[in-house]
Amino acid sequence: MVLWTILAAACALLTLVMTEVLLMVELRTGWLCTNPPASAGQPLAPVGSLESSLLPPRAVCTYPALQDSSITVGVDVFAAGTVAFWVSLAVLTVCAVIGVRLHQRNSARALQ
Repeated sequence: MVLWTILAAACALLTLVMTEVLLMVELRTGWLCTNPPASAGQPLAPVGSLESSLLPPRAVCTYPALQDSSITVGVDVFAAGTVAFWVSLAVLTVCAVIGVRLHQRNSARALQ
């Protein structure tokens, strides 16, 4: 049980770090908001504005419509990274709780 908890925590931590690094690399390359979605229903500007955060990792591109600049379309271009971040955080939390419970159980056995 302890080995599986450690392995799960290590995988979750690795996923968490890789997600953050991937977002930083994508933000650094600058190509995130250069391709507007084709399914918007109207022509959009070829380049959008980017709103991003590292914790939790997310990147949202906002494209204005060409004919009416008051209409904008927002696209979450890093949705999978955000999901991976929260799942990894949940796995780390569960592993921490299991680790504390195992430690308490082993401490109680040692006192008997």
